[in-house]
Amino acid sequence: MTFIVDADYPFNKQSADIIFRTSDHVDFHVHKCILSEASPLFDTMFTLPQPGGQQVASSTLLRAAPSAVDCVQETKHGRPVIEVTETAAGFGLLLRLCYPYETPKTDDLDQATAALSAAVKYDMAGPTKLLAPRLREFAATCPLRVYAYAVRNEMEEEARFAASASLRLAIKDLELQQEQGEIEISATAYQTLIRYVLQCQTETAALATDFTWIPGLPGLPYEVYDPMTGDTRAEWHEDTDYEPPWFSCRTCPAHDEKVRVSSYEVPFTPRIWLISLLEKVQKRLSERPFGAVFLEWPFLDQAILGSDPTCRTCRDPRTSGVLRAFARHLAIEVDRKTAEIASSMTFC
Repeated sequence: MTFIVDADYPFNKQSADIIFRTSDHVDFHVHKCILSEASPLFDTMFTLPQPGGQQVASSTLLRAAPSAVDCVQETKHGRPVIEVTETAAGFGLLLRLCYPYETPKTDDLDQATAALSAAVKYDMAGPTKLLAPRLREFAATCPLRVYAYAVRNEMEEEARFAASASLRLAIKDLELQQEQGEIEISATAYQTLIRYVLQCQTETAALATDFTWIPGLPGLPYEVYDPMTGDTRAEWHEDTDYEPPWFSCRTCPAHDEKVRVSSYEVPFTPRIWLISLLEKVQKRLSERPFGAVFLEWPFLDQAILGSDPTCRTCRDPRTSGVLRAFARHLAIEVDRKTAEIASSMTFC
């Protein structure tokens, strides 16, 4: 025997004039006038002549949304009952977005995607506009799941965003999720994602040894703290004769090879401790190619410990700030590069 229960408030009001029954047997008592405003599909459905006053779902609606609604004659409390294929979780979230209440939030990705799929199916522009950006918030913790959903539903921008978010995971973690069948994703979509990640790993790792991205030298990177927002940004003084300490230092051992910086004609000789740091940065980027992967302060400060203990230039307290600013510039360039690669690819 199937037990049918009524949904919680506000979908149990006596003033409702139609009932939607979900696939898990929950009845939502709703108002036609609200759904008519939210969906042209329902607006058409509710304005069609209803034989006997009971048959609400018409052949017109069924052609517009295949498998969305079953044409039924059942009534409950004198209200027509329409069976829908969605579960109560997804359908309930969708209805709450249509009603004039505070915008609901959910931490459940499955619920959000179910509601979004239903919003698209029922031609609900408002809920679709609210739910689509929500996918980007989930991408921070569930990038592969969001990517798979976006590709299946041909949401190119969301797929591209999720692909970029997946760079925070090592390929072995992505492969493990895919092999265990935790994600519903096609082989083609998965291969496209892995190709994107591999290209990002290769091209961002190269930035750690190719200084041509630097704005210019002589010049000095520095950090600017914004007390209004609490954010710290990195800028580069190009109108100065100062050089970063790892170039101007004459005490610490120098690297064997000179490097070219931006379009500056004269090559520079970095200190060995900087090259050692950049080799570690390169390794991190070859595994997880996103800017923040090497911005931890202990990681950067430990690099300075590789300098000559007697060096007043590299051991100056200000060097730590300059190094952090340099790392921020590199991180920005890394993220710019991965975004450039993503924009050149088609994921859906």
